[in-house]
Amino acid sequence: IRDEHYRPAFEAGLAQHRAEITAIVDASVPATFDNTIAALERSGQLLRRVAIVFWALTSSDATESISEIEREYAPKLTAHFDAIALNTQLFERINSVYEQRHALDLTAEQLHLVEQTRLRFQLAGAALADSEKQRLAAINERIAELNTVFQANLLADTNARAVLVTDAAELDGLGEDERAAAAQAATDAGHAGGWLITLPLYTGHPWLAQLRNRELRARIHAASVARASEGEHSNAEVVLEIVRLRAERAELLGFASAAEAN
Repeated sequence: IRDEHYRPAFEAGLAQHRAEITAIVDASVPATFDNTIAALERSGQLLRRVAIVFWALTSSDATESISEIEREYAPKLTAHFDAIALNTQLFERINSVYEQRHALDLTAEQLHLVEQTRLRFQLAGAALADSEKQRLAAINERIAELNTVFQANLLADTNARAVLVTDAAELDGLGEDERAAAAQAATDAGHAGGWLITLPLYTGHPWLAQLRNRELRARIHAASVARASEGEHSNAEVVLEIVRLRAERAELLGFASAAEAN
């Protein structure tokens, strides 16, 4: 799988999913468990397969090409799923099955699926007025964009704050495998002859328990806690906008706070 495969794969998945939803909504027969709830559950398989592979890559081995695709498709995918979640006709069919659920001779699992599907659509805003749905969709799309920016800033600053060591004595306490990994990371980054301590995506670097040099431990910890907090990769304004939008979304959905909405 190469980077250039993802755009056409996403487009094929999106088109197939839209066609599957249209078939459910445009059915000429009354809503049933099979033609509505089960059909909805089965829909989107191709899109799901593409997304699983792609999002695993963005969180583990993202290239600039992959990051560009992520920036392009994160809002597209959000808009796509919002169009489904806020589809009035689809919700009406789901609600129809829900209202007659106890008369349908459903298994316990099927009954649970009906109830959870209706609840999921309610919480997504399916019962809102059209103007509220439009605002909700705009909020969700903007949050998706901001989440992508947040992750890109975090990754860029995590890489930028890797700690370069030029004196081998500072690595006292570190095992040979760790030293070799740091040396290779330094070479890859253009610092041959040095040691580059890259930062994992959590605050407590595992090497802090081994390194005996207090000053180096302090540098690693300071770099870890400062990620994306200042400079060109700061997420401060990004987080503030996300918080405001989440609060507005919660209010639209009838919750007192974003925490309650979750």
